[in-house]
Amino acid sequence: GQTVTLEDLPVGATVTLSEAVPAPGEKLTWSAATFTGNSAIVPAPGTDAPVVTVGITNTVQRTLGTVCVAKVVTGDEAGSPDVPESVEVTASWQQEDQEEIQRTVLSIPTDPEAPCTPLGEDLYIGTAVTLVETPLADGSGIAWEIPRWSGTGIDTGDDDQVVGDSVVVN
Repeated sequence: GQTVTLEDLPVGATVTLSEAVPAPGEKLTWSAATFTGNSAIVPAPGTDAPVVTVGITNTVQRTLGTVCVAKVVTGDEAGSPDVPESVEVTASWQQEDQEEIQRTVLSIPTDPEAPCTPLGEDLYIGTAVTLVETPLADGSGIAWEIPRWSGTGIDTGDDDQVVGDSVVVN
């Protein structure tokens, strides 16, 4: 930390300190500052009043985010009763402080009115999450195409017709 000395203050003045919370950055989130003795009255010259020391502590944490997945079925048979009620998507990720790759299987509704399904994990901003949909079997007049991924933070490379791809948590 740094020490700052305020000079030439009028006797009897009350000095109150505050600090604006820094805006969250791409990877860090700041909490409000904690002061030790954030207000003091300036003593008269020549008095034995102690020098007033004010301490300030800031806490910073990694910014967290998550992924939310929704399924949209398109095509002539999108409304068919043979479309399953949900599909399985495997999500895998490895945060920078983890040694092993983490995985979870999500059940994603195919109902277009259903809300997206959250990953259920808070991850560091910038963590790449790979999504792989379990292939569906053709049948009942339905021929499934390769899933197409889209959305904010999705990196599909040059072709969005990939079975597994990464989304960056933001």
